[in-house]
Amino acid sequence: MAGVKVTDLTSTSTAAVDDIMYIVDTSSNTSKQIEVQDIYSGMPQFASGSYTPVVSNETNNSTITIEGALYSRVGDIVTVTIKLIVILDTGETTTNFNLSLPISTTFTDRDELIGNFVAYPSTAGASFSQSNVQADITNTDLMQCSFESDLTADTMAASIVAQYLIL
Repeated sequence: MAGVKVTDLTSTSTAAVDDIMYIVDTSSNTSKQIEVQDIYSGMPQFASGSYTPVVSNETNNSTITIEGALYSRVGDIVTVTIKLIVILDTGETTTNFNLSLPISTTFTDRDELIGNFVAYPSTAGASFSQSNVQADITNTDLMQCSFESDLTADTMAASIVAQYLIL
């Protein structure tokens, strides 16, 4: 390949991780080579997709059904969006439960994951009075969710949006 101009080379639509590219190191004003995989090693990690959170530690005999969940990761920050159905048991106005994360981490403080929980009761005029989404520091790789409704035995469509740092 020596003596071939870059503009005379044939194109490729994909590069293998061990393919070599030509690079000019401007700090030393020298020409060098670099493997494709090494270009990405210094860049932030990007990922996104759907996942299925595992529900655990439900209280007051509530039933939590996951209808869908998405996540995105930019560097070490993960954002999750979860759509779920919450059914409160007869006589109950509160529930607590945990959800697994799409990318594991180890929380040491509750504010290392923070989110919003919005519920839409099936009963007209009903509302939920408070909610909380935070890191669970007892089970250090889980999201801890809790809320209180003004009605008992209600079914609610809900969504959670939360963000956390991979530690």
